[in-house]
Amino acid sequence: MSKVFLPLICAVLAFVAGWGTSQTPSVQIGTWNLEFFTDLNPATGQWCEEHNPRTPKVIEEMAQFINSLDLEVLALEEVEDAEALDLLLSFMPPGKYAYIVSPQTAPETCQRVAVLYQKEEVAMRYVGEIPLSLGQYGLRDGLVVYGKFLPDGFDFTLVVVHLKAYSDPRSTSIREEELSLLGQ
Repeated sequence: MSKVFLPLICAVLAFVAGWGTSQTPSVQIGTWNLEFFTDLNPATGQWCEEHNPRTPKVIEEMAQFINSLDLEVLALEEVEDAEALDLLLSFMPPGKYAYIVSPQTAPETCQRVAVLYQKEEVAMRYVGEIPLSLGQYGLRDGLVVYGKFLPDGFDFTLVVVHLKAYSDPRSTSIREEELSLLGQ
């Protein structure tokens, strides 16, 4: 009989011991490279659309997965434009999320960086860009945003970057130049 009650007593004591102690609030911030995430509109970038393997059903599943994570802030890489994020949000609970996408227009790219956030949990605003694209087609500028957890939580600056991939000498050289810019 004591074998049955001992675990129960331990559980009650553990609960009571924690009663009244302040709990540190937690926040969850993540990142996801969406890999050629587009708005499915060939008129906004045929080359990008050709590299996007997703259907509306897959995008709906991605949106449901993101929502299930319940992250307050999610940095995103390889987003075509605001229309692509509007498409993603169309499959999410209305009014729950907002985003900031890099306004990069030159050089042209369909792989911008962005931040998706729960607007009832955190206030965010655009601060600026870091010129990591080096004037080269397809490379991405970094995005800098300011955030404050609501209502009276901590504030923070978030920098989202997506550096040049691959390990060939040219890509490595580009990435080293991008890292040098970040270090300034």
